[in-house]
Amino acid sequence: AISLGSPLLVITDNVNDNNLVNYVQEKQIGLVISNSNIQNENQKILDELISKFNVYQKNCIKLYAEEFLMKNNLKKYLDIIQKLNAN
Repeated sequence: AISLGSPLLVITDNVNDNNLVNYVQEKQIGLVISNSNIQNENQKILDELISKFNVYQKNCIKLYAEEFLMKNNLKKYLDIIQKLNAN
């Protein structure tokens, strides 16, 4: 989803101390909803997702390019190996 620029919608019972929730919120790549609020706030949730869609989409594409592209991750490994060889 992230590679295609599709914002994430995380619905969870546990918003606190949740690594996925923290990651999505920190990177601004989607919307986090507490399971207990979902039925009472449908329109508010939809409005927020629509209003921030372009921001979430842009952040998803940027995040994918920075953190998940195989080319970039292989370069990180090669850099580490080169540093080890230099020592």
